[in-house]
Amino acid sequence: MKVSQVMLSKGFGGAERYFVDLCTALARRGHAVQAICHRGSEAERRLRGIPNLELAPIRVLGTWDPLASWAIHRALRRFAPQIVHVHLRAQQSSLVARPMPLANRSSQNCTITST
Repeated sequence: MKVSQVMLSKGFGGAERYFVDLCTALARRGHAVQAICHRGSEAERRLRGIPNLELAPIRVLGTWDPLASWAIHRALRRFAPQIVHVHLRAQQSSLVARPMPLANRSSQNCTITST
């Protein structure tokens, strides 16, 4: 299964630890995982080099950043996931919500979830 995980926070606390652990576990079970995370974050560093995991680091200036929204859109369309899981959606909704419906335009159905 192709799964995109989205976590755009810069810090590394419990939610970011869960994001890293979930991405790693899914990839180790043989799923194709795309991890969209903040460029230069601890999450990006910890996810480097994991088989079946494609990193998509995004530079995010703030919740208003149109370039970050465009980069997320492009990453989702290219990967064409079956599931998109957005972490900390309340903080990231303005960046992620706009491109997410476009992930569903592939030939496969796409389910979008958030925590």
